[in-house]
Amino acid sequence: MPLSMRFFFPQFPAEFEIPDDWWTDAGMAGFMPSAPTYLAEDAASCAISLRDIAPPFRNATTPKDFRGFDRVRMVSVLTAISNGTSLPPVSLIAIPKFDALYRPYSFGLLDGMHRFFGSIAAGFDAIPSTVREPFQ
Repeated sequence: MPLSMRFFFPQFPAEFEIPDDWWTDAGMAGFMPSAPTYLAEDAASCAISLRDIAPPFRNATTPKDFRGFDRVRMVSVLTAISNGTSLPPVSLIAIPKFDALYRPYSFGLLDGMHRFFGSIAAGFDAIPSTVREPFQ
């Protein structure tokens, strides 16, 4: 098992890992965010707090390179973040608010799992997003 760095979700009592060599290969050693989000390709996207997005389920047994992550995709995302290269926004769906006590999250992730986890690992507070309303 490779050595890995641990990162904590902003509003969920859990953590995830990214292998150290992926982090280093992406040029993330010593990275400090200078903005609330990574640079987005779509100027029409909006910044959504990572605290407001339900952590997506990752199956650690999925045949990926490391605990549900694809090495090429994650290193590509982290490299873009470290270089300041633009990335597409993630796609979210608004979660209906029937009872705030049981719905601590406002959005669910439809597309962009590696960008979501990469943003948390990079220390961003928010993520560029496009939002779809439910039942559309």
